[in-house]
Amino acid sequence: MTGAELASAQQALRRQVAEQLVGQIESAEARSGVRLGDLDAEMLTTSLVNAAVGAYVRECLHSGRPVPSTEEEEQLARTVTDDLLTPSSKLQPYFQDPRVVSIRANNHHTTWITYVDGTKVRGPALATDNAGLVELIRGLAEEAYRHDGIERRFDAGSPKLDCALPNGDRVFALMVVSGDAMFVIRRHNFLDLVTLEDLAATGMLSSIEVELLRAMVIAKFNLVITGGMGAGKTTLIRVAANTIPPEQRKVVLEDTPELGLERFPELHPDVISVCPRGANVEGAGTISMGELGEWLLRAEGERFLVGEARGGGEIMPLLTAMTCGNEGSMTTIHAPSTKAAFAKLALYCARSAERLPLEQANQLIAAAVDFVIHLEARPGPGKVERYISSIREVEGVSEGAIVSNEVWRRGSDGRSGPCGEFSAETLRRLENAGFDSGPWGGASMGRRG
Repeated sequence: MTGAELASAQQALRRQVAEQLVGQIESAEARSGVRLGDLDAEMLTTSLVNAAVGAYVRECLHSGRPVPSTEEEEQLARTVTDDLLTPSSKLQPYFQDPRVVSIRANNHHTTWITYVDGTKVRGPALATDNAGLVELIRGLAEEAYRHDGIERRFDAGSPKLDCALPNGDRVFALMVVSGDAMFVIRRHNFLDLVTLEDLAATGMLSSIEVELLRAMVIAKFNLVITGGMGAGKTTLIRVAANTIPPEQRKVVLEDTPELGLERFPELHPDVISVCPRGANVEGAGTISMGELGEWLLRAEGERFLVGEARGGGEIMPLLTAMTCGNEGSMTTIHAPSTKAAFAKLALYCARSAERLPLEQANQLIAAAVDFVIHLEARPGPGKVERYISSIREVEGVSEGAIVSNEVWRRGSDGRSGPCGEFSAETLRRLENAGFDSGPWGGASMGRRG
């Protein structure tokens, strides 16, 4: 057989066995009531592959097509088994390296690995051709399916994949529209950065920022965390959410699972997390962020968290929740500053089903949001420095515009410190939550970047 014939047979057998494998694993788990172990899954995979390869050889013989030699038959069985058991085997070293923050494949031969210190290096070729990379991406989708039970297509008719792997890493992939297939895997550190003190240990927060953020959460202020990509927004909202008292019920809405609160059952014994659903393989069953947001308003949550507001219909349910008894709610958005966050939120309100005009949007935003916290990231020697550059308190609306007061700022000298006064009611609530406002304005609170 030619190399092309072997590659074509490998892809066809892999798809065939993958479909059989999913069905048989589901049946076995339904019968036993427990998840199939790795060894049992490996034995089942090997058995199905051997049977499929044998059937393929017999079919070639009966149809008069080239019959694989014994060596080629063994090669087919081995490569198909390896593909099914370790579809991302070349990625495993990076999944196991806590320093890796992202893996980007521009095509089957161009890969880039980014580390926590900002270093970007070339990675290995992940496949011999574009078809091989597509199969690898489908393997990642199958890993996600075995974790969350959501079946996803990745083909010319459905050229986008957006899912989370069992370890929480996020996968985004494209084909056809991008020419060659490509993907980005964004890694998430759920277990090492759990508390505000953990962030302080990394240098991201100062001691007074830890105490201020803790008081904001305990006092149930509504928070919007802003910043650019990679600034640490998801990490900060996760850690802030971990500060919420365990007995309080949280409802979480995310475009893609990233917060991972369910990974901390001792901190979140009462949490509901939902994500939108794309169309199934028949093209039906879509559930949008807006629909889920409306549904969650009836879930009796005490805190409403949106992992990232992107204007996908979730903004009105979030702002409604913030003004209707869900104090202490949180979200993140992409914005270049604390003040720019208001225009971004107003834009999302204008794009919502309600089509709020600017003045009404500003009134709702001012009623809902208490503080905007802005994060920045700056490459430094040996690492990327992430820090809070601004905290802004929302005071109300005047002549249709939002009135706010920046209370914390990082200066050009690299020091962060207070630059304004809290309103009297805000200060009272912070002090009742345990915040020591005595040194507010003192030089001792600044910190070197």
